[in-house]
Amino acid sequence: MLQSITLNNKFPLMIGTSILFLLMTTFISPLIPLIFFVLLVLLTIMKDYRLGTFLLIMFSFTNIAAQKFFESYHIMLFAMTFTIFSLSLSCLRRNIVIKGAKDFNLLLIIFGLWSFLSGVIAINHNLWLENIHWMLRAFILFYLIYNSFSTKEEIVIIFKIIVMSIFLSSFIPFFTSFGASFLSLKNLLPLFLQRFSGTIFDPNYFAMTVAASLPLAFILIIKEKHLILKLLWLFAILFLMFSVILSQSRTGLFSVAVIFLYTIFYLHQRKRREVFFIVVPLIIIIIAIPSVFWYRFSLFFQSILTGDRGDTSMGHRLILLSSAFDVFIKNPFFGVGLANFKVYAARYTQYPMIAHNTYLEIATGLGLLGLIPFLLILYKGFSILKSAIRDPNISELAWAVRAGLLGTYVAMLFLSVPFFLDFWVLLGLAFIIGKNSK
Repeated sequence: MLQSITLNNKFPLMIGTSILFLLMTTFISPLIPLIFFVLLVLLTIMKDYRLGTFLLIMFSFTNIAAQKFFESYHIMLFAMTFTIFSLSLSCLRRNIVIKGAKDFNLLLIIFGLWSFLSGVIAINHNLWLENIHWMLRAFILFYLIYNSFSTKEEIVIIFKIIVMSIFLSSFIPFFTSFGASFLSLKNLLPLFLQRFSGTIFDPNYFAMTVAASLPLAFILIIKEKHLILKLLWLFAILFLMFSVILSQSRTGLFSVAVIFLYTIFYLHQRKRREVFFIVVPLIIIIIAIPSVFWYRFSLFFQSILTGDRGDTSMGHRLILLSSAFDVFIKNPFFGVGLANFKVYAARYTQYPMIAHNTYLEIATGLGLLGLIPFLLILYKGFSILKSAIRDPNISELAWAVRAGLLGTYVAMLFLSVPFFLDFWVLLGLAFIIGKNSK
């Protein structure tokens, strides 16, 4: 009876607040709902900084925060700053203690310090400063993840956030762009004449992100007990594979192929039947691919085997790779400054670009002084999961993150992405799982 009276007393207040909210939205600004939502999110983050980290992970796997509208308001930077502030308050209250990743800290310090100092020899300081900015974001996100989560249950929640984020990042733009009328096979064929990239600005980066999330979705299928949710994750895998096809990204296809082979090897070793959850969808997708899709791949292999210049993209990339190697040979120890290869590329081609190879991008910019710690960072992230895979409690989670990292390492052969945030999210998860296995 008391609860009923209390609810009745609150009811007029709720109605009055709703009317006031509606009037403010109508007569003051339509941004009022957004402002209230932002305030609610900030209050929630203040209560628990881990919710801010969840939000940053979602941003990393959708690239929403990097869209022009959001980036102009520095949404990602604001969310990251507020999460750090909330984490600092938790430390002051002595609720938590900030931890480092032991041996990894030294590698990050060496790599980060030389990246800063390389500005002295950089010709284009705008390129250098822009990449320093992204490097700091990547390092901060890594340590936020490392200090926010620790349990197996939390890692599974992160898996769900990652897969759902990249799935919605693909699914919503697909139907927004093409509409329900494109569901017939006849209307779907024109989609293969343009490259799809979801909410991520570049089809290759999009395909790389999707490929890295596929092993996580696969694990969610295995671990999910409810049939409806299991079917949801299965549909997510099917659509994400389909979106890689729509991106027409050879980088994405190579990454998926390596992840697929690694999955078969892992499941065969453990005699697991779940291999069908990834084999069957992949076979269905391959059968459904129209012949027009294979045109870019036929040009790619033709260029390699015969030296034909029909694939202009491939020809230009080969020029960039050879020129990047030449720049590295001439500046082997210190490089030419972080992200400054693009400046030197103008001497080799009339279309100067980044190296389209992460390893050569770091080698040309930072020399061996930056390349060695960077390679050790990649090795450490992969090798730290070796013991975790033997642990039956977290072996599946460890395998999924390792497979995602492996796909990213392959993509790095074709893209310059040293500070892409989705990679640093996976790296953070690798160190959490590795820490739990010790």
